Amino acid sequence: MTEETRRREINEAIRAGERALQSLRSAEQELSSARNWGFFDMLGGGFITDMIKHSRINDASSYIDRAKTDLRVFEKELRDIPDYGELK
Repeated sequence: MTEETRRREINEAIRAGERALQSLRSAEQELSSARNWGFFDMLGGGFITDMIKHSRINDASSYIDRAKTDLRVFEKELRDIPDYGELK
């Protein structure tokens, strides 16, 4: 494999890792928001507050599912780097 090809594979792996990280960060933001709405809900927020909280939880779940896919792609891209095993 040429150095250019190796560099391209490394860059693809980096991009895949960044996508996975962004998905995880988005999930974290949604869960943090759900927690905040949960505090408000415990203080007597009512039906609307409960709906918003559960919406945030559902959004976080979607981001987590996306992160799982992104992490599988990241793993595949890492395996495409010929000397990845030596980098561990």
